[in-house]
Amino acid sequence: DNSDMKLRPGLFARVRLVVDHKDKAITVPEEAIIPKGNDKFVMKVVDGKGQMAQVHTGQRRRGMVEVTDGLAPDDTVITAGYMKVQPGSPVTVVPPKPAKAE
Repeated sequence: DNSDMKLRPGLFARVRLVVDHKDKAITVPEEAIIPKGNDKFVMKVVDGKGQMAQVHTGQRRRGMVEVTDGLAPDDTVITAGYMKVQPGSPVTVVPPKPAKAE
């Protein structure tokens, strides 16, 4: 109902609609997802070696993908250079560089 005519033709509005919020969602950069046919995988590090893990994904937001199944919160995922790693290959984890203050 618009009986008071507050909404007129040609008006615009910006709306941000949050449909779901998950405090403990596991997310990975979308470049870490390895598609193979209809399945999706990530390369994770287990005992210092690369290991493929099949994952199921959920929502995608700003370059990040929610992983709904296949990863635990403390798993380490290879996000760059995974194409050079074979399952069982030794992996050295390099921590990310701290952001520079401007």
